[in-house]
Amino acid sequence: MAPMMSPEDAGRLAVVSSRTIYRWVEGAKIHYTETPGGGVWICLKSLLEKTRTRDGLNGYAGPGQPHKEGK
Repeated sequence: MAPMMSPEDAGRLAVVSSRTIYRWVEGAKIHYTETPGGGVWICLKSLLEKTRTRDGLNGYAGPGQPHKEGK
């Protein structure tokens, strides 16, 4: 079982807006789970993998890494 976090916390960690996190959820770009009340929890492992991919954040290398210009 992977650690989960709110979309707002995920956005802060990935240095993107929570709306971007919701777009990734809607586009099946990251793993998530829905609560019975309709809330969304983001998989930390999936988020970290997304932020480390070359195309994941248009050049953003991930938390703690410098932004790469381009794309």
